[in-house]
Amino acid sequence: MSSGFGIHGGVSRCFEHFQDINRCIQTAENPLQQCPRVYNDYFECLHGTKEMERALAIKAVAAREKLAAAGGHH
Repeated sequence: MSSGFGIHGGVSRCFEHFQDINRCIQTAENPLQQCPRVYNDYFECLHGTKEMERALAIKAVAAREKLAAAGGHH
């Protein structure tokens, strides 16, 4: 949560990334060009899309290897 409070109280897991975005936006002359990395880090922290894509890719490779080891065909 961008408020900084987690669902069970305390600091949220992505609050540090949210603070990085705020600092970048406040100090950058052109935030859209100068702050995409910190925005991407925050977005990934919130949604985990890259992590999910990587996990699915690993799972697919493992399934193909298992099929190949069992003598199956694609």
